[in-house]
Amino acid sequence: MNFPTAKERLRPLLLMALLTLATGPLFAKSLLPDCKKDLTQANYPALMAQFNADLAKVKQDGCNTDLQAFYEGLAKWEYVKELQNWARLEPKNHVPWTAIGMACLSEGDKYRGTDYIKTVSKADLKVFYQCLDSAKSYLDRATQLNPDDPEPYTALLEIGLHEGWSTGHMEPFFQKALQSAPGYESAVWTMGLHHSPLWGGSDHRMNQFVSEYCRTAPKGSYLRLLVVRYHEEIWKTRNCDRNYFAGDSRPWREVKQEFEDYLAIHPDDLSTRSWYSSLAFSGEHFVEAKQQFDVLGDRWDANSSHWLTQQGYMTAKRIANHFAR
Repeated sequence: MNFPTAKERLRPLLLMALLTLATGPLFAKSLLPDCKKDLTQANYPALMAQFNADLAKVKQDGCNTDLQAFYEGLAKWEYVKELQNWARLEPKNHVPWTAIGMACLSEGDKYRGTDYIKTVSKADLKVFYQCLDSAKSYLDRATQLNPDDPEPYTALLEIGLHEGWSTGHMEPFFQKALQSAPGYESAVWTMGLHHSPLWGGSDHRMNQFVSEYCRTAPKGSYLRLLVVRYHEEIWKTRNCDRNYFAGDSRPWREVKQEFEDYLAIHPDDLSTRSWYSSLAFSGEHFVEAKQQFDVLGDRWDANSSHWLTQQGYMTAKRIANHFAR
């Protein structure tokens, strides 16, 4: 087999870390609950019991993802009719209103896609922004009904990210989310991206935010991986400069440490392991990349936002195996 030169190794095909729209954790670390049966049978007490239990946990630990998983399992576009029935029968319950708003937001993301916004068609963007408007009205209603749930505030922050709200507009929603659940992981991620230069912020602003909310978080927590995302955002502003993560650079040392600390506690998180492999490969750290590839095996789609195609993943894996010798 003929392997490419050092210059050829980092072709755009293999620089797979494109701008993702995931504004909180890149995956749901808790299994999504199956809410369809309870919704269909109008078993709202069971759903509320689950909500209250998950809310109590996240108030104790902002990095707990059970509440987020609850809403992700509930807020599906195909459940909107059942959610509307729930809101009609219990108009003062904020949970169905929140779920409908999040479902609208999720549906809009299908039209927005995961590429840069300039590549999205005008027709799809129109539908996307219509979905945002609908989501906003439901989420506003939810916060009025119950201001003590961090998730509707976080969903509003995501809308603000898409619509380019100012920091002054975003900050009150962020603070209300943290008042509901101190250190709420998803809200911190969303606000962190708001400060990124790729979303209208700056290197300095995002670094300050990450230092305040993430570098002080417990080692091995997913919240600390926003440090990695910070470096990834800066790397992208430099047109994926191959030297940014190369050698013993400070960004690479910090990125490696955060990944290693996290995966030591969460070894089965294939999504984050896939993320690690992509950045290690991009910086030509083939030993570290090979270690991750060996665990991932052929599961190239553990997180499609990091490896866009099976061909790209398998090619990178072969290259890492060769140069890690």
